[in-house]
Amino acid sequence: MRYKRLYTAILAGLMFIFIASLGNGIWNRPLDYTSWQYRAFHGVCHQMPERSFHLNEVPMAVNTRCFGIFAGLLAAWLLVPYLMTVTVSKKWPGLILAVAVVIQIIDFIAGQFAVWNSTNFTRFILGIFLGIALVSMIADQFNKTTNQ
Repeated sequence: MRYKRLYTAILAGLMFIFIASLGNGIWNRPLDYTSWQYRAFHGVCHQMPERSFHLNEVPMAVNTRCFGIFAGLLAAWLLVPYLMTVTVSKKWPGLILAVAVVIQIIDFIAGQFAVWNSTNFTRFILGIFLGIALVSMIADQFNKTTNQ
């Protein structure tokens, strides 16, 4: 594997983000939007309590879609040693990423026009799909080639 230190640093960062996204509920503390977990994600997530999973009756620091993306990123990152060999010089990771993005857009637009109402579970699953697709797109960059 190329860039082992980078891989390890990103893995540590993703683990930190995943744990931080759980919010105060993981520590069995009451909801406090001024705590560092909620402030850290304020600029990237709308943090609506009704669109968040709850731990110990406290909404997580991110909504279900964002949590799904973080979970997908972390799960796929753990699989990079495998993914880097199956994605090298392949076009399907780009296609999967495009499909994941289009599905997110369709889900958002359909929700805006009341075609359907996504549940927290479906938002979470769609987020996982996007996170995995993102990692699949770059995994081959960690593959050692014979000419290096």
